[in-house]
Amino acid sequence: MEYKPKPIDTTRVKLPRRLKDLTEMLANSIHDVWASQRLAEGWTWGLERDDPGRKHPCLIPYHLLPESEKEYDRGTALEAIKSILALGYRLEAPPTGTDRAEEDDSPLEACRKRCRTLRQAGEALQAYDELSRALLLWPQDARLRQLQALVLADLGAARRANEIMTRLANEGHQDVETLGILARTWKDLWRHSPDPEARKQYLEQAYRTYEACYRTSPEEERYYPGVNAATLAVLLDDRPKAREIAGEVAALCRRLLAGPGENKAGAYYLTATLAEACLVLGRQAEAADLYRRAAALGRSSYRDLVSTRINARLLIQHNGWDGLEVETALTVPAVAVFTGHIVDRPDRTVPRFPAEAAGLESAVAAAIRDRLTANRVGFGFSSAAAGSDIIFLETLGRMGLEAHAVLPYNQERFVLDSVDVAGAGDWRRRFDECISLLEEEGRMTLASDWPAGRSGDSYDYGNRVLLGLARLKARQLETDLVALAVWDGRPGDGPGGTASAIESWRSLGCRVEIIDLEGLRRSVGLTVQAGPVREAGPEETARGAPAGPEVRLMAMLFADVVGYSQLREDQVPLFLEHFMAGAARLLDDSPFTPAAKNTWGDAFYLVFPSVRAAGLVALSLAEFVSRVSWREKGLPAGLNLRVALHAGPVYAGLDPVTGRETFNGTHVCRAARIEPITPPGQVFASQAFAALAAAEQVEDFVCEYVGRLPLAKDYGSQATYHVRRHAGRS
Repeated sequence: MEYKPKPIDTTRVKLPRRLKDLTEMLANSIHDVWASQRLAEGWTWGLERDDPGRKHPCLIPYHLLPESEKEYDRGTALEAIKSILALGYRLEAPPTGTDRAEEDDSPLEACRKRCRTLRQAGEALQAYDELSRALLLWPQDARLRQLQALVLADLGAARRANEIMTRLANEGHQDVETLGILARTWKDLWRHSPDPEARKQYLEQAYRTYEACYRTSPEEERYYPGVNAATLAVLLDDRPKAREIAGEVAALCRRLLAGPGENKAGAYYLTATLAEACLVLGRQAEAADLYRRAAALGRSSYRDLVSTRINARLLIQHNGWDGLEVETALTVPAVAVFTGHIVDRPDRTVPRFPAEAAGLESAVAAAIRDRLTANRVGFGFSSAAAGSDIIFLETLGRMGLEAHAVLPYNQERFVLDSVDVAGAGDWRRRFDECISLLEEEGRMTLASDWPAGRSGDSYDYGNRVLLGLARLKARQLETDLVALAVWDGRPGDGPGGTASAIESWRSLGCRVEIIDLEGLRRSVGLTVQAGPVREAGPEETARGAPAGPEVRLMAMLFADVVGYSQLREDQVPLFLEHFMAGAARLLDDSPFTPAAKNTWGDAFYLVFPSVRAAGLVALSLAEFVSRVSWREKGLPAGLNLRVALHAGPVYAGLDPVTGRETFNGTHVCRAARIEPITPPGQVFASQAFAALAAAEQVEDFVCEYVGRLPLAKDYGSQATYHVRRHAGRS
């Protein structure tokens, strides 16, 4: 139980004015520390306190607390002050110049540092979640809002980032950081807009903002907006202005680099900026050398490398230069997605990966390490079965690379099916060590809560989610995706195995590099009889998996009408005539036919065989509702639609009551829980839906991360994405 001292009613205590101010300030700090600790432990805001669910109504900024809660914290603060005085200490005002030191030690500054570190390491999703929690406590903090905009821009949500920074600038923040990030969002909008007129406006707006920031910033801070202004001047074909600014920036960078007291972070930015200024001035060889130096300084700040490379590419492409030297210097580590054979079960008749074979495990680990090195991999995604998967995760750890695990379903069942299977080795301990570390770092994902039907079906789904999450990571970092597999080249045992994953990934456009397990067996003196041998696969060894209805991978759409409950009785026929009939016509005219559809009252439920079909129909429904003037139809003007999407393995079969085909399972429930948290007029989707869209390389719409949101009906929280149509597509 958490200890709190008995509160003192400070309204009844006569305190000097300065002591009252000190008590209030300390109470605010106590609340900040308490709340930041709870947020770090995974607590979220809730209307009522719920310890098992980790929800608390006081996870809000101090100034928004009820007076009774403020009084509680004031009492705690006053007790602390009285204890300090009783011990013989005096309370004195801090000497001049210590404000910065105090700020550096505050919970707020610690939170800022965590978010910056996560972003620099390429962990945009975790950084966004951390920032969302922090902004509940410090909603007006400019630095947190700047970081939030940067992370959103990293995730591809340039418009939302632009809105945040525009508001911040309109509030009077005209510092170099605010204006620089605002200009960056204008530049991102320019890069991704398909409309030539809009692109021109965005580019000019970005240039004007960078140039104004450059002219008004203190000299030691001018290099960042200056070099961006110079680069955009090149793109606007104002080369005299570009050379003028680039020359000034280059001179400033050289002077600052030669000065005393530079730190590693400052040296990276200054060196990268000097390299870009040289590129603007046409000094390509000098720029390439400086980019190499910058890359060595910023080796762990992958987002910084990505940002640096974007500007370099823009200049190289605009000038028609050969950019190989610069590209090589600014290489961002690749992302690897992995699959491989599990160790042999004791009853396997023909050995494939015998756990007790001397030297085979070491040979597999060495081959994985060689491929990771050869492909310059920095991030790896894999499942965690005994054998190749765990060896892959351990090899990433030993090499200091970032690992992510995706399990097909819950850990307890997965351990029974895919870890506690070998007659030799300590795979369970190794699994626990890998997963506990990844859970702590927020890098472990469950594709499903439970296996659907045969476990092979869930493994096949997990392999697709695995590929999708790896592709999302590679897309965020604008780097290469490398698919690796430890495989003996033989047909697989069934759905979800290594051969099945390789076939699936290849069908989705992946070139898979094979680590030849049979060759490794021969290298350590093991031979295996030739020819395909069918052994028990994952789908046949899942304990207690019933032989039930057919399982299919489907995409589910749930939609609910906002404002339906406010309809008068005489408006219901109008609703059916205009709203529901309009939606029906849209579905009839759509090229995508749902495998199942149902309505009840004001809700839609549609099932599609592909995420692309579900996403495009969802967007069409939302657009239909938004463009109709419902007031003219005799309905409430605020009539709207919430649309939610999810995809996963579900049971297909005939509904015993209606006689129509229907789909059921926990993944249907997961889709239904997203709809109530979706803002009116928007389309939200699960992480699995976004991952499958990435795996299938869907280009008609984009999925932008919005954070881990609490689902309806105490269904936990889930990484959630905003689905919007890709610019220029309809």
